[in-house]
Amino acid sequence: MNNKIWLFDLDNTLHDADAEVFPRLHVEMTRYIMSELDMAEEAATLLRQHYWRIYGATLKG
Repeated sequence: MNNKIWLFDLDNTLHDADAEVFPRLHVEMTRYIMSELDMAEEAATLLRQHYWRIYGATLKG
């Protein structure tokens, strides 16, 4: 039996955000919040950052 585990770190909880992929993930996470909560970009960015600080992951918020 060959069990594989995939782990996706979507908002810097495990890896340094200096890698090229992370700025793009911030953009996409912000767009998701904008779309789902009908928010302007600035407000969605602040909310994404708040969730990351409080919960350690944007989507937990």
